[in-house]
Amino acid sequence: MAKQIVRVRQRPAADFANQSEANEADAPLLGSATGREQGRPEDEPLSDFEAEVLDHEARAQPLSEITGGPQGGTPDEDEDGLDEVERALRDAAEAPVGRREVGK
Repeated sequence: MAKQIVRVRQRPAADFANQSEANEADAPLLGSATGREQGRPEDEPLSDFEAEVLDHEARAQPLSEITGGPQGGTPDEDEDGLDEVERALRDAAEAPVGRREVGK
């Protein structure tokens, strides 16, 4: 049997992914690691869209309140939704059958 050689393919080094966008000397002066401002300045007024979003109240209703009520059906049904006749039919259909003799 021939001996198999396993070779691992490595990616070439990429310098752009290992460098930061900001100069290391300026890093302590920046507000974040990316050098971008987070959020909006306090003295800047809200845009029309931002003001409308803040004024809007969410009027959502959880889906569990809609679908979580009492389940339909009648009092004589079991947890599978079957009445006594349907349950008897199901039990008879699922009852094991005896072995048949072949050739008789």
